[in-house]
Amino acid sequence: MSTFVRVAPFASLTVAVALAAGCSPTPTPSPPPPTATAASSPTPSATPTLRPTTTPAPPPTPSPTPPALGARWTYAELGAGQVLDIAHGDAGYVAVGSTGCADGCLGSAGAWFSADGLTWSNVTIPDGEEFYVHTVATDGSTWYAGGDRFEQTGVITGHIWQSTDARTWELIKSFEVGKCGEGCPTIGMLAARPGSALLTSPFGLVGATRDGYLLAAGTIAWETGGAGDLVHRIKFLGDYQGGRIAENGRRVAILQGVCGARTCFTRAWSAANGRTDWTSKDRPTAIPWTEPSLLVVSGGSFITAGAAAPAGIGVFTSQDGLTWTRIPDDLSMGPDCQLMALSGTDDQLVVAPSCGSGVWVSNGG
Repeated sequence: MSTFVRVAPFASLTVAVALAAGCSPTPTPSPPPPTATAASSPTPSATPTLRPTTTPAPPPTPSPTPPALGARWTYAELGAGQVLDIAHGDAGYVAVGSTGCADGCLGSAGAWFSADGLTWSNVTIPDGEEFYVHTVATDGSTWYAGGDRFEQTGVITGHIWQSTDARTWELIKSFEVGKCGEGCPTIGMLAARPGSALLTSPFGLVGATRDGYLLAAGTIAWETGGAGDLVHRIKFLGDYQGGRIAENGRRVAILQGVCGARTCFTRAWSAANGRTDWTSKDRPTAIPWTEPSLLVVSGGSFITAGAAAPAGIGVFTSQDGLTWTRIPDDLSMGPDCQLMALSGTDDQLVVAPSCGSGVWVSNGG
């Protein structure tokens, strides 16, 4: 028996519509119309920032090391004459010796002045005819010079001159040095301290210290201003020495020529105050000569110079007065030339050779 289901007409239509809708594909939405925009210029490319090309700066060229004091030398002419000693004071340098004729013949007392060591002018020494001026010293502001001459009577006469400006001199003392016998005596060396000065006998050794004392070996031939009361005698050196004493603010130094039965050599002495506790050293390093040595202080160091191969003159330096080092130098005077005088300041050295009529000057730094 068949069963029929009756469907309402409107319900059938609804179902049909629903079925139709379920079978149709989902519509794709249309894209929105383009939005109108104002016309614009194309965006320019970014311009790169131009930077100058820089080359790295080269490292600075180091300044050449200045030559050491005593390494480079310049010759300065003085004029006719022979320099025998030089000293430096507040005004500059004074060199003394003999002038007026060459080749060792008898001239007159000579003196020269220089403010810088390089340019020199001749100055007059009064009452100096036929005198050799052997020595000059200063306490800084007052200058003393000493010389002698042979008289026809066989007596050696000594003169002491004084100056307060290193240019104008006056005779302050005339005396008999001694009589000629097998040989003729000469005056020795001068040293000065503020207000006083003294002169040694021949080959005596003398020097002034910073604390106001005068150190001496040998006989005192002349003194002024009570210098004799300020002398400390260096008895262990004996009477026959020559040369100089120097002080560098820390030590006092002496270089002594010593001769034994078979050989001669240099002996160095050093002390803290120059009066006690002396230390000696025979044949100090590098120094080849044996005669008493000229000695100065320059730049806080002891400086000495003397005969040395191959140039004829060698320059040496020391901090303690016992150990010495040669300064490589271009000082060439020849093998027959001797050192007559040596002086200096903290930044300059001046030496006088036996050959020629001038001086050699070295500036440091």
